[in-house]
Amino acid sequence: MKSVIRNTLVMLACSSSAYAATGAGNEGGSFLLTLFLAFLAMIIWWQLLPAVKLFIDMLKGLTSEDHKEVEKRIHS
Repeated sequence: MKSVIRNTLVMLACSSSAYAATGAGNEGGSFLLTLFLAFLAMIIWWQLLPAVKLFIDMLKGLTSEDHKEVEKRIHS
């Protein structure tokens, strides 16, 4: 029983130094990853601009007091 525990402890001690030597977690993102994320951010930004403009125009239309002129445009 003592030899099993001793062998297990030796294996754990050896494996922990192997995990520490891999350098995992110290690597940064590549330049291509940064470009890809910037491209995605640009797509979201350029889709957001017309959406915000449309929303503002919709609010202006809902709060305008000139309903008769709007109805004339819709029905003509």
